[in-house]
Amino acid sequence: MRIAYLCFEDFSGETGVAKKICLQAQHWKRAGHDVALIAPKMRGERIEAADGLEIREFDFPLGTKKYLDPNGMGIREIRKFQPDIIYNRYFILPPWHLSLAKQFSLVFEVNSEESEFALYHSRPKRLLHATWRKKFLKSAAGAVFISKELSQKRDYDLLKNRVVIANGIDRPQVENHDDYERTPGPARLFFLGNGNFPWHGVDKICQLARHLPDAKFDIVGDPTINDCPPNVIRHGPLPKNSYLELL
Repeated sequence: MRIAYLCFEDFSGETGVAKKICLQAQHWKRAGHDVALIAPKMRGERIEAADGLEIREFDFPLGTKKYLDPNGMGIREIRKFQPDIIYNRYFILPPWHLSLAKQFSLVFEVNSEESEFALYHSRPKRLLHATWRKKFLKSAAGAVFISKELSQKRDYDLLKNRVVIANGIDRPQVENHDDYERTPGPARLFFLGNGNFPWHGVDKICQLARHLPDAKFDIVGDPTINDCPPNVIRHGPLPKNSYLELL
C-alpha cells in the first residue's frame, strides 16, 4: 500500500513530533508499505530518525496568499505520489485539500482539541477553517486519536471509523538497562520537552515538586519557567548527547 503522510514538521529539527512521525513511517515501511512524508522544506540536514525515509518537500506558506494556493501545502506532491491513503495530522487546511478526499482515502490523526488551534493560528485562518471544517471531517475515511478523551470530544463527532492509538517509543532502540542500579539518594524525576508549549504542564511539575521537597526534578527543553521551587533544576534546551549524559 502507498501511504502519503501529510504533515507540517521540519525534519531537520530534533523535536518529539518529528521523531514520532518518523517512527510511524519506519514501522509502515518494515510492514512492506511504500511511504512518503509530505512535509515543508527542511532548514538543514534531516534528523537521524528520518534516515531511509522518502521526504517530498513543499514550500510552506508564509501568508494567506500562499496558504490559499490551490496546488500548495503538499497537494502537488501528493498527486505526483498517487497514494492509496493520505494520513494527515489534523490541521487547519485550505479548502483545496477537500478535492484530495474525493480521489484518495483520507485518514486524520487527531492530536489536540480544536480550541488549541487558537494558540498558534491567526484569527483569519481559524475563521476560514470554521467555514469548511465539517466538510473535511465528513470526507475522512477514518480517524486515529491519540487518547480516548480526545475521541470523545464533540468537536470530532463527524469522524467515522475511529480508533485510539496512543503515542509510543520504538522499543528496539531502547537500550537494555537490566543491569542498571539506582544510585542511593533522593528520588529523581526527569522531564524532556521542546518548544515551551502550554500543554507540557511544566507548572504542574513545579506544583508536584513543592509537595515532594526531598525529590529532585530536572526539566530539559522549556527555556522559560517561572516560580519554581529550589528542588527543580532548569537546564533549558539541550542536544541529545547532553541530555543523555544527565540521564
